[in-house]
Amino acid sequence: MFAILEDTATPRLKRLAGRLQGRGRGDAFLQRWAVLVRREAVNRALAKGGRRFWKDVARSVHIVTKVGAMAVEARHRAAAQKQYGGKIEARGKGPGGARFLAIPVSPDVEGSTARRFVLGYGLDNVRFVINQRTGTGVLGLPLGGDEIDVKFALTEETKPQRPDPFFPEDDEIAAMGEDEAIRMIEE
Repeated sequence: MFAILEDTATPRLKRLAGRLQGRGRGDAFLQRWAVLVRREAVNRALAKGGRRFWKDVARSVHIVTKVGAMAVEARHRAAAQKQYGGKIEARGKGPGGARFLAIPVSPDVEGSTARRFVLGYGLDNVRFVINQRTGTGVLGLPLGGDEIDVKFALTEETKPQRPDPFFPEDDEIAAMGEDEAIRMIEE
């Protein structure tokens, strides 16, 4: 999610990095800078709280070493969704793909999945109701007649989600790089 490329670095940062490169400390600079960015992303993710999700996102933030470059990435499957926002869509009908998203709407299934719910009660003991026109539906337990104790809402996609970023902005990352370069030049 973070990589400073030649065309995105500030002129000052290019000069400072060039001085360090000339002293044979370019790789050490990139490593130290990446550590700072990683630490900031981890701290921001952890600061969001919650029981597990943001801790998992924070644990997924890693430094990736490339030839002459460093990148900091979050490998959690939902990290990019949180960072940039956008729709969440069902994966589709392909192998392992789901046609609907199952969103828990009952406190007794919070933190569970529709798959675990169906396996726990058995396919014959649960009810799916899908409106083909709207692409939405429900999953729950039969109460008798047409009544259902709804446990999950089913939808093909969500409304666009707002970003909830945890990585520093590009200008903050550049400032971290400049500050670290100055510290290393003064050492």
